Amino acid sequence: MVVKYCPACGSELDTDTQFCSSCGADLRERVPEAEAEPPKTELALPKQQVAEKEKKSKPAPAGVKYADFGERFIAFIIDAVIVGIAYGILFATVHVAVAFIIGYAIALLYFWILETSNNGQTVGKMAMKIRTVNQDSLEVAATGDYLLNNLFKANPGLLLIDFIIGIIVNSGDQKKKLRIMENASNTTVIHIQN
Repeated sequence: MVVKYCPACGSELDTDTQFCSSCGADLRERVPEAEAEPPKTELALPKQQVAEKEKKSKPAPAGVKYADFGERFIAFIIDAVIVGIAYGILFATVHVAVAFIIGYAIALLYFWILETSNNGQTVGKMAMKIRTVNQDSLEVAATGDYLLNNLFKANPGLLLIDFIIGIIVNSGDQKKKLRIMENASNTTVIHIQN
């Protein structure tokens, strides 16, 4: 018994064909029909792609609520005021270039250390009762993931780029991601459950 379909393109074959008439695949070493996979038709591919897309954007598990833009924005403003005080002191005491470098380091450490050591929360997120978590487990993310997530947040110019690209890439995302670095770090922001 021989395969009735080309394993490369799925075209129907004659039983004694050595090469596929559609794609030219070498069929001299065909496997028995029972062992051959069914042909992949053009109609099956879109279903496969739809299934993969649905898998990536599963609805939130029961009881989980993802943070909205407004809540996250207010939390960021609170954190920006705290970091802004450090920037203000630096600009008043050291050269501008040095102030930017040290200010970036302070801002990055502020976001990273607080989220890593405080269940994914900065002061602003504590005030808004939200936290950054691993998007798959919805638990505290890894230290490296928090670092990656906050790399662009510590600089206003990088944050704007991060946000614009994130909004474009994540439009319609059920996990309400806003920044591209959330994709890179596999994190999302959720409400704290009572």
